[in-house]
Amino acid sequence: MAEFTQAVEVTIAHEERVTAWPRLSQEISDHCDGLRIRQRLTDAVDNWEHASRERILLNPGASLSVASGCVEQVPGTAGAMVTAFLEASQWP
Repeated sequence: MAEFTQAVEVTIAHEERVTAWPRLSQEISDHCDGLRIRQRLTDAVDNWEHASRERILLNPGASLSVASGCVEQVPGTAGAMVTAFLEASQWP
């Protein structure tokens, strides 16, 4: 599974827990777009890895730009697989 290093992972058993924890609720609200982008990136990296790194599964163009921008917002958090995926996606 693709990983972002130095990150905190929280699994919510029930969505009511989010509203009962105001700080978490605010963090999710503040970073919702970035969290969605990172989740899509993580899913794309996992699919790419499971398919033996097939080039057809790479994300060139606008998708690459958005994903790279999201990763660059928090330097040092992208794991090796995410970095490899982003680098491979830069092919012409």
